[in-house]
Amino acid sequence: MNSRYNLSLLRATVAAAAMVMAGSRTAHAQTIVSPEAVLGAVSATPAEGAGGTIKCGFPEISRQLSLQAEAARAAGARPAVAFGRPDLEASITRNGYTVHFDTTEGGRNTPALLNASYQRIPGTARAFAESVMAILDYVHPLQTVTLGYAPPPQDGGLGGGPEYDFYVLELGAVYGYTTPDIALLPGDTTTSFVSLDNDFVFVSPPANRGLPALRVTVAHELSHAIQIGRYSYWYNDVYFLELSATWMEDVAYTDVNDYYNYLRASWGHFRNPQREFNSGSDLIMYSRGIWGQLLQKEFGIDIMRRCWEFTRGTRPLPASDAALQEVGSSFAEAFSQWSLWNFFTGTRSDPQRYYPEGDAFPQIVQVPVGYAPPARTITDSLPSLAARYYQVLLPSDTLTVVVANTNLTAATGPGIRYHRYTLRISSTQDDPSYKETGTAVFVKLDVPDPADWGTWFLTNGSVIGPEPPALAEGTPFPNPFVADGVRELAVPVEGGSVLTGELQVYTAGMDLVYSARTTSRSVLGRQAFIWNGMTASGEIAASGIYLVVLKLPDRLLTSKVALVRQ
Repeated sequence: MNSRYNLSLLRATVAAAAMVMAGSRTAHAQTIVSPEAVLGAVSATPAEGAGGTIKCGFPEISRQLSLQAEAARAAGARPAVAFGRPDLEASITRNGYTVHFDTTEGGRNTPALLNASYQRIPGTARAFAESVMAILDYVHPLQTVTLGYAPPPQDGGLGGGPEYDFYVLELGAVYGYTTPDIALLPGDTTTSFVSLDNDFVFVSPPANRGLPALRVTVAHELSHAIQIGRYSYWYNDVYFLELSATWMEDVAYTDVNDYYNYLRASWGHFRNPQREFNSGSDLIMYSRGIWGQLLQKEFGIDIMRRCWEFTRGTRPLPASDAALQEVGSSFAEAFSQWSLWNFFTGTRSDPQRYYPEGDAFPQIVQVPVGYAPPARTITDSLPSLAARYYQVLLPSDTLTVVVANTNLTAATGPGIRYHRYTLRISSTQDDPSYKETGTAVFVKLDVPDPADWGTWFLTNGSVIGPEPPALAEGTPFPNPFVADGVRELAVPVEGGSVLTGELQVYTAGMDLVYSARTTSRSVLGRQAFIWNGMTASGEIAASGIYLVVLKLPDRLLTSKVALVRQ
């Protein structure tokens, strides 16, 4: 990338601008994040570790507004309109949106399309603005009709009319940002406006410069307008707003892949899985937009919207847990699953089971661990909602042990709460708590709160463990079950011997969709009966709740499972 910003510099710039803006309702929005001030303070030598180009200035703008809101509340006042709107030379209005832009050739804010050499094309200001409107003609119905999100609220005339406003400005190396119209307290909603860069010449790789970057930025910022306009704003959880909006970029324009920049950065998740999931203090939140890809594939594309619908009354983590509980899962279970997904990228990718574009992702950082028989003990700690990957180097094999802290309750408390653990590796199964790994060693995670941890054992591309969360006889797992013709639902039974029985699956209306007399097989060390989600007619079963009946020679087992058709 041509210019790279230090995030603390951006914060300082925004803070200074906010102080100026506090006394003026007519100041221009571009002074919120002044490219001149930022670029003038940054070394001419790019520094990848400094944080990268700024995807979206919303976190810092909203942070300053939150401070203003707290000050107003302390003074017994109501938050007022915080910022004025830019005064530009022309506009286009259509379908509830207005795009504002300058037309003077050579003007600082005047937009331009790029030619094949990524140079600005003179006289294309209006064509650029029309491109913004054409993109809105696509992403607005995608987000509000196809995906079912409520549309962003109109602002009552703050931009010259009731329509939602986009302003095209010279933003340096900032893609864009959404600016709330009032200083927000946690849980509030507000109208807003969006500022977009006027050419995107700074974007990397070059193939994404110009229109591709503009497309994903409009999708990203419209997502923010919807989030804070129709659902809620939570300052301490701005990471969730950003990861959701970054996920939306890929939903809208899966071929642009601007988010790869964040996955591959030194500050991204794949280099720092030990960082807490809900960190909103740096740019790692953008690399975690892939959380939405797991939710989409495992539970269906509507699950993210349900998470946002629950935020109307509570913060994003418990809201997400409530949404996942609706489909028979939980945030802790999904996070443990996510720690597994993040191993299968790069040369280990499996697009059928994990990330569809995982072959382009970097591989997760691992901690090398030497092992010499008979035992090795490792003591360390993790914050809530974080993971660590141990690469255990055995004499004739390599074992990866994934340790994930899934403590949702602690994650929503004040500060970072580190949790101690001891990982014990032994050549013998000293007691039943040591798990088989499929290698020459047994592993035990020694913690006082085992329900708040997930552990995976990975060797030669195979997944061994953890034990599924529900191992009671007759209780299907995974639940919910994503049926794609490849994945399988397992119904465990007691005992280690192979059993013969009849497995039946009924709809909620008691229509029989599957029936077979079959034998059990070993799944994660347990005997289980298997269903691949296919009906008797050879089709993938429709999404819904199903009754699972297992008839054994001496007992009848019944249970329910939520099925999501992929």
